Amino acid sequence: MEKAKNILILGGYGRTGVELARLLLKESGHNIGLAGRDQIKAIRSARELNWEYPGQRVEAVQVNVAFRRKLTGIMTDYDLAVASVRRTAFGGQMAMAALDASVNYVDLNPDNDRRKAIEGLHEEVRRAGLTFLTQAGFVPGARELMARYAAGYFDFPEDAVVRKFDSPSCERHTRIALTGLKAGRMQTLGMTIEHRDPDLATAITALPSILGLLDGSLKEVGVHAMGHVMDPDRALESLWDRNMMVSLEGSWDLDQEDSQPKDIGFMEQVAGNVI
Repeated sequence: MEKAKNILILGGYGRTGVELARLLLKESGHNIGLAGRDQIKAIRSARELNWEYPGQRVEAVQVNVAFRRKLTGIMTDYDLAVASVRRTAFGGQMAMAALDASVNYVDLNPDNDRRKAIEGLHEEVRRAGLTFLTQAGFVPGARELMARYAAGYFDFPEDAVVRKFDSPSCERHTRIALTGLKAGRMQTLGMTIEHRDPDLATAITALPSILGLLDGSLKEVGVHAMGHVMDPDRALESLWDRNMMVSLEGSWDLDQEDSQPKDIGFMEQVAGNVI
């Protein structure tokens, strides 16, 4: 039986943090610290989760991420830190605290400035033998997984490019269309992932990478975007298994106007219209 690990969720009593904690309690035997500035909110959320999942595996943690030294001291009691804090300004601060505490770190925020701040720690994280994952939520994480999966359909994936994205602010669904050479012809392949609840969608998307870090199956040291290091086939299947709609919209030849989308066998859900 896998030894229980301790996971600190910063911003833990927010909707995404609570949904992630609920998934971890349901699918693992790990312990969770729900952390944030408001101790009352943290205690209330921890009490509700402990009632829902008996075993007293959730504790409330009061911490202000603006105070790096205190944050580092708290992180040393955990095996993994997950940042579900929306404020971009503290992304680098939280990552540096995790580095100081020698714990792996997962950041769910999609902001590019926050990603760049964490990427600046790559060499230090690599030397420490740690793994830091950025942009591990639904956007852009799921979109990057789709792009890597779809690229594998083409004979020459280096010729595949993203043709169309939905708005970067889209939270409920994300769609891509890639083009490339297949059997000597230029084709397009479309895919969509959607979920009715954007907060739960982010938690579901991040869960496989978090579990991989905890069980040791994900060992890419350094700083990486989540969508770049997860196996796309297994990750997308895990989203499907957790009730996210993963749709392969079909492929069609760009030089044939009457060409119809063709099912290539992933999830067996094919939309009738091109993107």
